[in-house]
Amino acid sequence: ARFKDAQLTAPLYIVITADEEIYGVGAKHVTAKSKLFAEASSGYGIICEPTSLRVVHAHKGSVAIRVTSKGRAAHTSSLKGLNANMKMIPFLADMKKLNEQVLSARRFRNEEFNPPHSELSIGINDQNRATNITPIQSICTLNYRPMPGIDTEDLIDSIRKSAKMHGLNFDLRHHGRPLYTPVDAPLVGTALNLAGKRKSATVAYGTDGMAFIKKMKQMVVLGPGNIAQAHTVDEWIELDQLRKGVDLYTRFIERVCVQGQP
Repeated sequence: ARFKDAQLTAPLYIVITADEEIYGVGAKHVTAKSKLFAEASSGYGIICEPTSLRVVHAHKGSVAIRVTSKGRAAHTSSLKGLNANMKMIPFLADMKKLNEQVLSARRFRNEEFNPPHSELSIGINDQNRATNITPIQSICTLNYRPMPGIDTEDLIDSIRKSAKMHGLNFDLRHHGRPLYTPVDAPLVGTALNLAGKRKSATVAYGTDGMAFIKKMKQMVVLGPGNIAQAHTVDEWIELDQLRKGVDLYTRFIERVCVQGQP
């Protein structure tokens, strides 16, 4: 509302999405379907996730995989059931070894990040409430947060091959790319200048940038609030941070969209 259309020498786009915290469905849809986003993708992008107004030039991506084994239900006294968990155990042993590689091998590290590696997070659920019934299904969920410069295809393929070898169903649920804008990119320099910071940072969490990066190549994460106050029951942002954020975004629009400067 502070700027009239006639003042703008470059267009301003505001993108609002849903489902950022799970699979980024909103951002994926915008990236794939929106003509306006296609127009905007040649310019700069600011992702307004909480960074305490620090300039973030890179963050980790996200790979989510679901592996399922099938069994046969029966009363455990009959010995006629087929325990789905037993079918899953050899696969889990493979994943333990793979996680040890992920945590130790240099090819999975990026020293720009803290921590400089990611683990293969493994979850198990057989959804079986009755202990006297043989579990008919066992689900293993795997999540990995790749950093820029790390090839995830071999990792995904290793998991896929292990699942196939043990007769399990493999489902790649989500593959979000890590965000990376070079520290010497014009956008990073502009953001540092306007934010009054000397150096940009990296963060371990992800944003909608995992989807947007398929088309938009210059993005930073820069937003009011502390990420520690997000992803909780009652998220909140300090009013002082909100005011500073509004002021910073206003100066960004003034410089890039009104003055036409990089």
